[in-house]
Amino acid sequence: MNLKELEQVQLGLAKKVVKKDVIQKLELVSGIETGFKFNKSFCCVVVCAYNDMQVLETHSMIEECELAYIPNFRAQRELDIMVKTYNKLKQKPDILLVNASGIMHPRSLGLASHLGVVLDIATIGITKKPLCGKVQGEVIILDDEVVGKQVFTKEKAKPLFVSIGHKLSLDKSVEIVKKCIKPPHKMPEPLHIAHRIVKKNMKYV
Repeated sequence: MNLKELEQVQLGLAKKVVKKDVIQKLELVSGIETGFKFNKSFCCVVVCAYNDMQVLETHSMIEECELAYIPNFRAQRELDIMVKTYNKLKQKPDILLVNASGIMHPRSLGLASHLGVVLDIATIGITKKPLCGKVQGEVIILDDEVVGKQVFTKEKAKPLFVSIGHKLSLDKSVEIVKKCIKPPHKMPEPLHIAHRIVKKNMKYV
């Protein structure tokens, strides 16, 4: 597909994003992370108990990848390995935390939202800087809509930027992110662990 076709796919899927709370329970929370080195892609998904962040399950994958990074089109090279890694889980989480933007995206479909729609799971987008929009106080505004919030999770550290992924409101997303923080880590624990495993796997390539 060319970029115009990919844009149309994003615009179509963006209409399927649910921006309100529709989850029935919240017992398991997962974090998924990707990395790239040379011509290989890496992915790790970690499932934790929501009440105490105990790790219950992890899975990793490494695949050949010849696709280049294209700004605002991360799903083009990351979605496939993320779906494959997620599908290895025996314990499916109630929520998936993604190190990517959700609706804080030029076409309202960042990787966190794209993955949520494809997997039909509640997702939250978490980034270290806003992909787009204007920061106004604690919120990020794009086209007169609040698409994200700044969340401070570590003393003397820059904030995280949380956006709706799928099937959760922004306020609920922020609440969940805060609950998943385990000091002294800045990122939510499932994402912190997934990131650490990906980096470790990349060292051996």
